[in-house]
Amino acid sequence: MRRTVTALVMVVLLAGGVIAQQKRPQDVDLQAAIRTETVDGDLNGAIKQYGAIVSKYKADRAVTAMALVHMAECYQKMGDAQARKIYEQVVREFGDQRDAVEQARARLGEPRSTGTGMVARQLWTTTFYSQVTIANDGRSAAVAEPSSRDVQIRHFTTGQTTRLKVTPNPASGAYAEWPVLSPDLKQVAYAYAGPETKFGYQVRIAATQPDAKARPVGNTSSYLYVMGWSPDGRSVLVTILAEGNNFQIAWMSTTDGAVRTLKSLDWQDPERLALSPDGKFIAYAVMVEQGKPDREIRILASDASSESVVARAPGINASPVWSRDGSRLVFMSDRSGTFGIWSVPVRNGRGDGSPTRLKADAGDIALIGFDATGSLLYEHTVGTRDVFAMDLDSQAGKIHGDAVRLLDTFLGWNWNPAASPDGKSLAYLSRRNGTPNYWANLVVRSLETGAERVIPTLFRAAGAGGTPVWLPDGQSIIQPARNAQGHTILCKIDLKSGEISTAINTASQTPVTAAISPDGRTVYALASGAEHVLVAAYDLASGRRTDVSHAGNAKSVAASPDGRSIAFVAWESARWHIYAADADGRNVHAIVTTERPDERPSGLAGGLSWSPDSRFVFFLQQDQGSLWRVAASGGAAALVGELTKDPVRTIDVTRDGRRVIFSTDRKGDSVEVWALDNVLPSSVR
Repeated sequence: MRRTVTALVMVVLLAGGVIAQQKRPQDVDLQAAIRTETVDGDLNGAIKQYGAIVSKYKADRAVTAMALVHMAECYQKMGDAQARKIYEQVVREFGDQRDAVEQARARLGEPRSTGTGMVARQLWTTTFYSQVTIANDGRSAAVAEPSSRDVQIRHFTTGQTTRLKVTPNPASGAYAEWPVLSPDLKQVAYAYAGPETKFGYQVRIAATQPDAKARPVGNTSSYLYVMGWSPDGRSVLVTILAEGNNFQIAWMSTTDGAVRTLKSLDWQDPERLALSPDGKFIAYAVMVEQGKPDREIRILASDASSESVVARAPGINASPVWSRDGSRLVFMSDRSGTFGIWSVPVRNGRGDGSPTRLKADAGDIALIGFDATGSLLYEHTVGTRDVFAMDLDSQAGKIHGDAVRLLDTFLGWNWNPAASPDGKSLAYLSRRNGTPNYWANLVVRSLETGAERVIPTLFRAAGAGGTPVWLPDGQSIIQPARNAQGHTILCKIDLKSGEISTAINTASQTPVTAAISPDGRTVYALASGAEHVLVAAYDLASGRRTDVSHAGNAKSVAASPDGRSIAFVAWESARWHIYAADADGRNVHAIVTTERPDERPSGLAGGLSWSPDSRFVFFLQQDQGSLWRVAASGGAAALVGELTKDPVRTIDVTRDGRRVIFSTDRKGDSVEVWALDNVLPSSVR
């Protein structure tokens, strides 16, 4: 979805005058100081580093000016009046440094000579699926990120971070998501998942002290978001995923966990809710038609007495946040053709005028909210998934040459490639502008001309797996996805007519993965058994299901080119297996078994592929970039070669055995948290 660093971010990087390839000492020192400021959050330490740069490199006016600007930004975050004096110094003494002067003038409230007068500052960098919620006073935020099991409280004025322990035993795998500070800042509520909840989600509340013990509130559910506190602190606003894939917007009592549902949504995931400053209204964005990207923004009264639409489709309207005084709703929209930041006045829970654009071409970002100074915080996610190919000698079991990137659009947001039977086309998944989490477009690209065909339907949960499967005639594709009830379905896409139909409904919430027999009559997928997840064979014509009897929970499956066998990954009692079986499910036998975590085969969809002669199974090891193969009859696995130093998600050995096509995942997407100044007039900040 976010294929490159946005134009907005590029402006800031260029304004910083620091190009990554430069190796001059002053550039290295400035980069280090910026990391101290934005990544470590140590403002006092960064100020000392910037001061040293100013003293040491006086002759380099560009670096000195930018060091002063960054130093002033640190003081500004701390609420120190020294910031203004330094900005004035930059304007007064560095007139030849245009970019630095324009940033300083914008901070002083003066208009820039060009552009909108908005200035962006990078605050810190974290990992994909982090959550940041700004406290009511706008001076701190609660943060959860996958790289840390703790809840973090980041203080904007001091730059310091307080860590709250989620569990006394980090090895338990417990973690927190969606933390929100209470109105008095003395408590934090968050969604908890751990062994005692069987990794279901439950609200937990703790005092904002490092060693405070959290208390559970309410029942567990398959998933929930914590989105805000009521003004009196007696309830928290939550979104609960209930049975039947029903999303509920509700208030949960902080004392007894009682739930008062305000709104039920059959399949729309409202994602981040935005509670108005006075606690009277809830803004949220939802898709208006399943499988279509269009979204509208609604405002729901916090007592469910009314609801209105303030930003209508067509187009993608998303990521609503309230101005500090509650008079405006600011959101992202592509209604002008590209994503920009928009605003609509609000009165009594309804739009009080037409939306107006605040900034054009802001890039595909997600808004977080406004801080106490009126700066708009937002997230920019840098994708890490791309599609490559390497030459392969499938007979000798060796790769050679260098990896070649196959795609040049939406870089960082493409994965799960599958070559067509004739090798002339490539089907893959892509997260494009405005695509919500866990949804993806199916794209078919000609490897000869580069022409792309984007299937307009979004496939749900394809973002978490769901490698496309070509039918033997090359005219249709099976795409695993989920339906409105959360069940794994196998969609059939006719590439000639564009018609999309549900070929198989597994009626279970199993991983989205599939394989097809070479005659196109049988499709293999995962389905719920009495005790564990099974591989099931479905007849495409009748839908009749035949289960494969095996031990362990199945993770992925692949069918041999000769139609005689299947292979699949399964996990059982701390052991990982690759099983092979006859195509009818008989003669199941392990061809790889390991208890070592560093040797476990990847359970991701698309982690297995057969050699063209059906003698070998190629496989990946979890979170690694190496390609292995094992004989279908069993024996020692052999290293085929290193595809990349990055983890590889999926592999596809072409029908002629001459290439392996794969998608990488460079250790997780990174998320940059930025602040955008001067977005709204001071009167409504």
